[in-house]
Amino acid sequence: MDGTREARPFSTHEENGSCVRCLPDSGGNVLRVEYRGRVTPEMMRRHLEELDGILPLLSDGFVVLTDLSDLERMDSGCSRDLSRVMDAYTSRRIAAVIRIIPNPERDIGFSILSLFHYPHSVRIVTCADKAEAERCLEEWTENE
Repeated sequence: MDGTREARPFSTHEENGSCVRCLPDSGGNVLRVEYRGRVTPEMMRRHLEELDGILPLLSDGFVVLTDLSDLERMDSGCSRDLSRVMDAYTSRRIAAVIRIIPNPERDIGFSILSLFHYPHSVRIVTCADKAEAERCLEEWTENE
């Protein structure tokens, strides 16, 4: 990608303050994904569908920055489509995942699913807050 595309937000089924929000940055080759509130299987299904239009904006070796800071709950029925999301990232040759998980109890299976859906070459970093995640992202992009 030449990086000239404007980053534009894609939102997935917002309801009562809950949502899955994506912001692709083709210039930085980063996909920012925010899970907020109570995420339902329907929200995750729509998120998966929208990735078909989002992932082509990124080049091989992209980074996903996943923010779980404002996640209250993710329904267990989301696991199938969350796995498919990870598989979609893998098919587009993801290089790294940076997760913001302020409370380790909010991991809700991301780490376990990563073992099965990402190759060992994908670097996975968990950060306690947004500032730490931005530092990790900056270090990653400087080294690539």
